[in-house]
Amino acid sequence: MITHIKYMIIDEIVAFFDSAEKAIPYLEFPIDLLICETKFNGMGGLEFRKQTHKIPVCIFVSSRPELAAEVFETDALDFITKPLKTERLHHSIQKVFNFFEMKEKGDCFNALPGENCIKKIRQSCFSD
Repeated sequence: MITHIKYMIIDEIVAFFDSAEKAIPYLEFPIDLLICETKFNGMGGLEFRKQTHKIPVCIFVSSRPELAAEVFETDALDFITKPLKTERLHHSIQKVFNFFEMKEKGDCFNALPGENCIKKIRQSCFSD
């Protein structure tokens, strides 16, 4: 999975962990995306997600498709079943980009007048 992710994501990857407990100290840093297994050594991925609710986007990966409904109850953006396929991961990462684009547009609409957001939205909407 790490190889797929490094190939797809163009921004900085902070860290990879084989257990949720090892990742907990990093939760104090600003994190935009969490890609999480449903099963970890120790604390489970679903329990870990409850502690990471401040991370805006979470993608779960699992070999257990029956967990999909429970995963989406944690406000996950996507659920990918194993074996991981490059096309499916690419689709999921595109959802991440779409999420942040929509979030930026929403933030601009909620911004105070005079913050030059309308120009930013116009550029975003008409740049294609």
